[in-house]
Amino acid sequence: MEGLALDVRASKNKLLSTGSFTKMRFLKLLQINGVHLSGPFKLLSEELIWICWLECPLKSFPSDLMLDKLVVLEMQYSNIKELWKEKKVRNILQSSKICP
Repeated sequence: MEGLALDVRASKNKLLSTGSFTKMRFLKLLQINGVHLSGPFKLLSEELIWICWLECPLKSFPSDLMLDKLVVLEMQYSNIKELWKEKKVRNILQSSKICP
């Protein structure tokens, strides 16, 4: 399983372009602590199942980030006030049978 951990909380330069992730198409685990990402979030892997973004500077979560396979989203100490205005995560129960 491919993963990336990046902690820039103690660094002066906290800006990173989403374009840096274009060749990481099979990235499943992403930990970016204190990072400010700029650019289109659709450039991040659609295979992500776990995101840990401590101290995220964004006020709302990027609507162009593909999260169909996401299982874990950790956002402690972030500035997030709103996730999404539209439905982003598939309803798993929609395709399952519920037995009485």
